[in-house]
Amino acid sequence: MDLKGLAIVFEPFSSAATVLGNLSLANRWTLLEVRGMILGTAFTKR
Repeated sequence: MDLKGLAIVFEPFSSAATVLGNLSLANRWTLLEVRGMILGTAFTKR
């Protein structure tokens, strides 16, 4: 695959990264807390 194809593939990821980067710190912390809760429940169910 050439570089243009790779750029097209990775463009959605980079735009999503910029959107996440523009979120406030509070939103990031809530996302981390939700992710931690999901991971916690997954680990406790084992």
